[in-house]
Amino acid sequence: LIIMHAGSLVLQQHPHVHTSHRRVCTNATLAPQVTVLERRAADCIVLGNSSTSAAIAYSLSKRQKKVIHIPDLGLEVRSPAYEALRPHILPDLNLHICRLADESASYIRGLELQTSMPLVHRCCSLELGLPLSAAGAEASRSSISGDSHATQGTAVLHSAMALERLAEACKEARVKLGSLAEGELITPFPMLRPKGLKGLLQPDGGVIDARTMHRALKALSAR
Repeated sequence: LIIMHAGSLVLQQHPHVHTSHRRVCTNATLAPQVTVLERRAADCIVLGNSSTSAAIAYSLSKRQKKVIHIPDLGLEVRSPAYEALRPHILPDLNLHICRLADESASYIRGLELQTSMPLVHRCCSLELGLPLSAAGAEASRSSISGDSHATQGTAVLHSAMALERLAEACKEARVKLGSLAEGELITPFPMLRPKGLKGLLQPDGGVIDARTMHRALKALSAR
């Protein structure tokens, strides 16, 4: 993917570049008439044939930018293999990634409305771990038992702390997240057998159909 700002770029002739001609003569008696080709430069040029390229070209055009999207330059390059299905998980320990994931979910919903194509198979994501108080008690007991148990107890405590940070990041990013106690986990997930665990349930995730997404973005960027 290559993006170039073309505010002051003189473009070569391209079928998508609007041109106009103007006659210029510096001296009507001595100098011959010269044709000057004026080209109206675009705001951005996007090169690439990936889903990201198409999404950027489409998004910029929606923001009233003049965009030229060139899928390729006549070069035949083997496209890298990509996964047909990609998980789309909103919760993350990093606040910025959590916000970006939430924004991408809204963006995908907008694409589905524009194209009337199902791009995501909706499903929830579930994070499991011990409550922080229980993990602290487990770490204390393990430290008394010996070195190997102490290492295990420290890992359990770190996992519980990560779960708490995940919940805080989702709260600050305004990502929906439900907290489920052990008893509440048994009914929807009977196969888990969550002994002393708690769960963080996020209902807005899913699995992206990457091939359909690519077709939809290419169609939108070509409009």
